[in-house]
Amino acid sequence: MKKFLSVCLVLVMLFAYAVPMAAEKDTSELEQVLSLVRARIGSTEQYEEFHSSVDTYRGRTVYMFNWETNTDENYAQMEVSTTPSGIIESYYTYTRTEEKESGKPSIHRPSKEEALVAAKGLIHRLNPALENNLIVENDSETESLFDDGFSFRLQRYENGIPVQGNTGYARVSRDLTTLQSFNLTWNENLTFDDEKSAISLETAQESYKEKLGVYLHYVSDYENGEQIVVPVYSLNKTGNVYIHALTGETVSPILRSSNVQFNAAMKEEMTTDSAAGALRQDFSEAELKNIQEVSGLISETDMEETLRGIETLGIGKSYIKNSHALNHNGKDEYFYRFSFSSKEPTGEINVTVNAKTGALMNYYRYANDYNKEDTVTAEQTKALAQEAAKALTDERFSEYQLTETQEGATYVRHANGIPFEENSIHVGINKKDGKLDRYTISYTDVEFPPLDGIVTMDEAANAMFDLGGYALVFIPALSDAEKTAADLGTLVYAFLDNTNPHIKAATGTLLYENETNVLPTYTDIAGHYAEEAIRTLARFGVGFKEETLRPDDIITQKEFMALLMTVFGSYGGGVILSESMDYESYYRVAKNRSIVYSDEVAEDAPLTREKAAVFIVRSLGYGEVADLPGIYASPFVDVTENIGAISILYAMHIMNGDGMGCFYPYEEMTRAQALTLIYNYLAN
Repeated sequence: MKKFLSVCLVLVMLFAYAVPMAAEKDTSELEQVLSLVRARIGSTEQYEEFHSSVDTYRGRTVYMFNWETNTDENYAQMEVSTTPSGIIESYYTYTRTEEKESGKPSIHRPSKEEALVAAKGLIHRLNPALENNLIVENDSETESLFDDGFSFRLQRYENGIPVQGNTGYARVSRDLTTLQSFNLTWNENLTFDDEKSAISLETAQESYKEKLGVYLHYVSDYENGEQIVVPVYSLNKTGNVYIHALTGETVSPILRSSNVQFNAAMKEEMTTDSAAGALRQDFSEAELKNIQEVSGLISETDMEETLRGIETLGIGKSYIKNSHALNHNGKDEYFYRFSFSSKEPTGEINVTVNAKTGALMNYYRYANDYNKEDTVTAEQTKALAQEAAKALTDERFSEYQLTETQEGATYVRHANGIPFEENSIHVGINKKDGKLDRYTISYTDVEFPPLDGIVTMDEAANAMFDLGGYALVFIPALSDAEKTAADLGTLVYAFLDNTNPHIKAATGTLLYENETNVLPTYTDIAGHYAEEAIRTLARFGVGFKEETLRPDDIITQKEFMALLMTVFGSYGGGVILSESMDYESYYRVAKNRSIVYSDEVAEDAPLTREKAAVFIVRSLGYGEVADLPGIYASPFVDVTENIGAISILYAMHIMNGDGMGCFYPYEEMTRAQALTLIYNYLAN
């Protein structure tokens, strides 16, 4: 006990003496980075609180700024993270001013083309140095009826070639005035291969087939809701392996997950724009207060030296610092988090310490102290694993073939001579005692189709190149493994988005094709009275799949129900009607919301004008009110039933009569009439 108290006393004294001797933290870079950010985001005077943090990991530093106001009348927040060179990697802003109606669909919004122009301006203002290389694209080919904003994809290009992983997203407000959020990954200081020296696409394809290739196997698919298996061709090797565009040979670039570097040129520009070593007079009071607080902290270098000097903590020379971060806890207190690791002895140490007083807050150490020696050789492990697999698996074991023996055994199911990797057996043997460590088996009760009449391997590879988007790509990579950040832009040929384009062996087509809510340009509605309504809804992905809409064909109940649930059930992605689609999900929502009753369901029956009115009014939530007797006078001479529903829609200018007092309640509705009803509601 006395020894423990003595150690504690030594710790307290060491930290106590460390504080007055440590140098104050240099805040000049913080001020410079904040100045750059402020020049792009505008005034911050509306915020009452401001806090900054800095995170350093493997030679990479990121500054994080947070502005906030929280009063009874208003809440506002803005967050920005940036590299020291001034590349803003993330941005978020939110303001709550007053309660507003949300969730109501509307067609009264800017077009996606207008939104794209506005987004480019807002994004390039945030990162002006990246304007020529950062491409902003719509993330959807259609628009949402419900969305309060517009979303965009970001992709970096160098000399017209995409840079893998240098991507992001952005979101702009519905009125196109505010950038609500932004996120970007960007590698600085890359030296790019010369694309003019690249081999041809055809040469790269032949090299791929020769050196990497494709293989035939079974995979799961679904047909009418039932699981089936189909033979497909897939890439033989995936992951970090490519055909080098300059040599035609295979290459596996050296990668690192966090590899954004400091841009010296931008730093020089930053230093010129900001008076180093002096507080900027145009900072807000909250910002000036934060800078003064941070300047009074112990520097991270002095803090690390103090921690390493405390023998009890055991952070000797064998431990390297993985990361450190300066954080704010919301109570005007700052603390450092340090992470250390060692290969000999194997272990990790994490320390949290008060950045102002040096007081130790948290300490965690993990050590691999399993001291038992292995007694089982690799050959014995393999034999024991196979013996266990046979003993534990029934007659199905004959369908599996051994594929791996490391740390045990792995078996993959085969049929018709090709693998079905989704069915496997895994057996693990403990190397210390030779006993079973793990056993798992997966088995799908399914028939395997024969391999008659399938495309050849060469044909499948060519289909992959065509359908999978094989093209030139820059890969951010390290020139050697000792680098802390990517410094090379390695030019390779790769598949679009680095995917594996599976090809159906029976047809030579893609196994998984992305379905979009992009409607065809109808060829038979020019000059039709409903043309504007039809084309407007198509902009939001609402309509029919065929290029000939046949606007005067009768619409069925199931088709109308899908349209209703898209607009009133928050299916904001639109709906493309076709005979093959599943209408049950729309009926399920409609029944749950009492829009259609079970005894009213008649999926393929023609829809009458009267029933359309009833379904719309129920969708609006006015069903019970519409059924109240004695309060509605029919606006039409031929309406004697469901007077309330028809009267409500007439008053809302959603449904009209013939102008001479007739509504024709039992007349069957056409596709054009149904789409016009939806349009009328959205236009009000």
